Amino acid sequence: MKISNFVPTHTFGREPLQRVQVALVDVTTTTGCLWWKKERRVTRDIMRRLGECWFFVDTGEWTPGFQVETLERAYKAQELLKDSDK
Repeated sequence: MKISNFVPTHTFGREPLQRVQVALVDVTTTTGCLWWKKERRVTRDIMRRLGECWFFVDTGEWTPGFQVETLERAYKAQELLKDSDK
């Protein structure tokens, strides 16, 4: 399972301790082997609360590894660079 294209969509809660973040990611899964490999890409909603890791909204499963955290960090760095160029 490979996660890509992190796009934050909503942030709920006014206080930092009550904040809930929602985002969209593309999830690519590969099945088969050698010549019979097939890739399937699906866009899924993910969510997190303060102190928790990201999880899929539809199943409640945690996202694998720290892929989403890495994508979020890269997204925030790019946004910061865009804002500093203005």
